[in-house]
Amino acid sequence: MVLLLVASAVSLVSAEETEADDDVEIDEETETEIEVMDISEGAEARLLQLQISIKKSLLNGYLIVDSFNAVYGDEVDTTDLENILYELEAVLEDVQAVDPSDENAAQYFVEYKQDAIDIVKSWRETAGALKQSLKGTDEWDSFVDLVKEGIKEIPNDEDVTALREEFKAVADLHNSKRLQTVAEYLGKDLDELITQIENGEITRAEINKQLKEVVSEMSLEEKKEAFGKLKAKKLQMQIRARNFIRDVEEGYRPRKMQRDVDRVPNIENIRNRRQNQASS
Repeated sequence: MVLLLVASAVSLVSAEETEADDDVEIDEETETEIEVMDISEGAEARLLQLQISIKKSLLNGYLIVDSFNAVYGDEVDTTDLENILYELEAVLEDVQAVDPSDENAAQYFVEYKQDAIDIVKSWRETAGALKQSLKGTDEWDSFVDLVKEGIKEIPNDEDVTALREEFKAVADLHNSKRLQTVAEYLGKDLDELITQIENGEITRAEINKQLKEVVSEMSLEEKKEAFGKLKAKKLQMQIRARNFIRDVEEGYRPRKMQRDVDRVPNIENIRNRRQNQASS
């Protein structure tokens, strides 16, 4: 039981990436994500994960638009798809501008993630309708083949690779700081393990194995004391996250409307930049 609570209280940031209505939909996954945002390293890790997810959606979106244009030319109007992608690109720039140490970083994360989810949903519906109208045309197979080839290259994109490397470094630092807290609660010297985590020299499975060995050597009284401290820490993180969610839900709609208004000039700048790149 103590070991399970240790793993829970450490709240390690996983290397998995998150995927991106007028009302905010804060699900259990998002609630868990914001628990680690009580320290700046956790906030930075989550913001980088969101950037990776949005960037991959943009690469996929522009690939499909370019494939439509390459195969169908002027027969297909991709203006609506491009406009949606400009909106998503503006959200990405908003995420990039967030200071992880800002006390409102978690709020920005939740709201920008929801914005991205809404925009991607709209894009998929619009793209899906266009695809449906083109299925069965002579050029359809060529379009599908072009998209399939392009998708293979997205994981190797230079920007995505750089973001992943930055995320891993931040996640390792975050996880080492979490373990420092656990070491204090256990009353054990875990400096060597903490250093290995910070340097990215150890896997999550190996971390759990070493923690299990440490806990197994503790007396029953030590385990009970550690259990109480770890349980209190986890509860504190959960309460903080739930209180935060309540605050985000209050006044969400007017804040969303204001974000949409504030983004208009930047969306126009992105549109001009993209169109200039296409014509050069």
